[in-house]
Amino acid sequence: MEQHIQIQNKPWALLSTFTLLSVVLSMLVLGAVLAPLPLAIGIVLFGRSKGILAGTIGLVLIMVLNAVFASGASYMQWSLPALYLMAFLIAILIGELFLRKMPPMEGVVKVGAVVMALVSMVLTLSFSVSEKSIHDVVKEQIAPISKQIKAQKAAIVSQNGQEGQLLIEELGNPDTLANKIIRYFPMNLFIAVFFCIWLNVLGVTRFLKFPLLLQHYPYSDHDIVTFKMPGWAIWGLIAAFALLVFGHYLKWGEDVNLAALTLLECL
Repeated sequence: MEQHIQIQNKPWALLSTFTLLSVVLSMLVLGAVLAPLPLAIGIVLFGRSKGILAGTIGLVLIMVLNAVFASGASYMQWSLPALYLMAFLIAILIGELFLRKMPPMEGVVKVGAVVMALVSMVLTLSFSVSEKSIHDVVKEQIAPISKQIKAQKAAIVSQNGQEGQLLIEELGNPDTLANKIIRYFPMNLFIAVFFCIWLNVLGVTRFLKFPLLLQHYPYSDHDIVTFKMPGWAIWGLIAAFALLVFGHYLKWGEDVNLAALTLLECL
């Protein structure tokens, strides 16, 4: 109990540690998926106002670091702050899940739906007012990669033969590669968002089980890793398999198959 009181009496020391850890994780390629975890823990332990204030300070910090170290790189100028902002938003929503003592998987679905809706809205508004289309933006970012692949054409073909030639035809053409990235982006975004939320909810649940924290959450990690889909989801599964089998007979066959694969991934 005394150690619990000490934790509550020194919130800013822990919140500062959580914020710095989240900033560092958001800068790492593989660690970014866990960037919401420290912020979410801070919100659950010390409340919404202190947790959100600490996260806001972290956003200012990462923008300053980004301006100092990423000046001159157009992609980096917006990617790191955007990634941290996404992690901050997810942390706030996960914090609400625990503060309201919602069932964990119900919370994962609701948080994921909110995040997907916000991301879709932001992207739609951004490209609606932009002079460049989404295809032009993606093509501009991958053009150096395609150029590098073309420069190594001889080596790739000699090492991989026919497969290397096919690889060059796909990856060496910025237009073709951009179209593929755009087409598969919604499915990959969906998987990444929901996996990130699920993993962080699991992390917060396990963290709150430490006895010294005296946090009562009526669910455990068992409820997260052993959940079952509701019975009505079988109709979505049937529809997905039907589209995979018969989708190529429709006008937009490839897009229909992609939608079916996305639905299967969701289920």
